[in-house]
Amino acid sequence: MQSQSERSPVRSQTARSPMQGQTMRSHLRSQTVRSQPAQLQTVQSQHVQLGRGDFWPVRSQSAESQPAQSWPVRLRKRRALIIGINYSSQPDPNFRLRHCVEDAYSMAKFLCVGLGFAHHNVHVMTDGVDETPWDLPTKENILRAMSALVLDAQPYWHDSFFFYFSGLALRTVRLDRDGQPDGFTNYFCAMDYLGGYPSADTPGLIAGNTMRNLMVEPLPRRCRLTALFDCNLYATPLDLPYVYDLNGVVELSGHRDRLSSLHPRVSDANIVSLGTRRYDPSSLMTLQGSGAMRCAFIHCMMIFGSTLTYEMLLRVLGEYMRGHGFPQRPELSTSHEIDTDSQFI
Repeated sequence: MQSQSERSPVRSQTARSPMQGQTMRSHLRSQTVRSQPAQLQTVQSQHVQLGRGDFWPVRSQSAESQPAQSWPVRLRKRRALIIGINYSSQPDPNFRLRHCVEDAYSMAKFLCVGLGFAHHNVHVMTDGVDETPWDLPTKENILRAMSALVLDAQPYWHDSFFFYFSGLALRTVRLDRDGQPDGFTNYFCAMDYLGGYPSADTPGLIAGNTMRNLMVEPLPRRCRLTALFDCNLYATPLDLPYVYDLNGVVELSGHRDRLSSLHPRVSDANIVSLGTRRYDPSSLMTLQGSGAMRCAFIHCMMIFGSTLTYEMLLRVLGEYMRGHGFPQRPELSTSHEIDTDSQFI
């Protein structure tokens, strides 16, 4: 366990498109959150693949049977967008958080060291010190980065994407056409949110359906988006139709007698979202000040690696959170009904 004074800031060197920003720093920050699993330090030679292989093979064919046009071989896209916001510029000290920035760099380091992501494909956005303007998690920058995350996703190579958000979120009651309660609308707070009633027009707030429109809707079949949320929500952040409890039992979110309402929320791609089940501002941090979902997720991946199933993931996440004093429980939601005995990665 490292003290604050022992940490040296190191970040990843990243060449990005204009939509993603110019560059990331030369290496990922070496500081990790206090409760980071110790096994991460020994995983240097272990690379767990998130999704299928890195290449989509083109079958060799004779000249007679070869089609007029074939798909070229290319690297499968594996990109990640990591956001951690402490809201340090907020005038209200009660709105500020302490360790979301550290959570972001801890997750980014795990993706690169533990899951084999290329540094230049991991975009970290925080409101920490020495950030470049395009890496500041303002609403405008976040929207641009979410669009860039899934840009040019193709089904033929099983492109895979990862999203992580550590920060604050708000919710309001959603009303149906008759003015009756019909669930909740989630809003995620960018660093430039300065207060006010949450709505789609409130500066600095990003609606959950906006996230869905930018990161879920553009994805074609065979693509994968894994999204983790360390924020104070009691709802499925991406509004996915299938929600699983700790026993791996599926329940349709929303009104069961209105199955037609599920169709707008079903994606052709494979979308997996992990969040927490309890709406509690204290759920954002552990007793040591670390993100609940990040700590539990890295713990599961370090212990089980590629053998991890969805059922094991839910069970171990719950056990880890209870054992470490977290007041909430994990929640898994997906775009399609899944076999919980199948592998998570």
